[in-house]
Amino acid sequence: MIDIIVRMTRVGVLVFWIAFVLSITGIIPPPYDLVINWIGVFVLLIHFAEFLLIKFGFIELASAKVSFLKTMLFGLTYWAPLLKRPDPAG
Repeated sequence: MIDIIVRMTRVGVLVFWIAFVLSITGIIPPPYDLVINWIGVFVLLIHFAEFLLIKFGFIELASAKVSFLKTMLFGLTYWAPLLKRPDPAG
């Protein structure tokens, strides 16, 4: 179930980034372009902060390598499945 939610969220994020690019190029008319631009900048800042938290070890992942581009595009839906699982043995 979680896998389906993650996939649907990734599709939604991709649709938003397409709208963001269309907004920057002037295809989306005012006032919607301004709203999309501000949301896009805010989301980029959040995703950059997530990348820094991962890079400097505040968030530990099972994989040592994390893609900057995928983190900037998908954010939480990219790196959350890569989180280190607690050891059940204790």
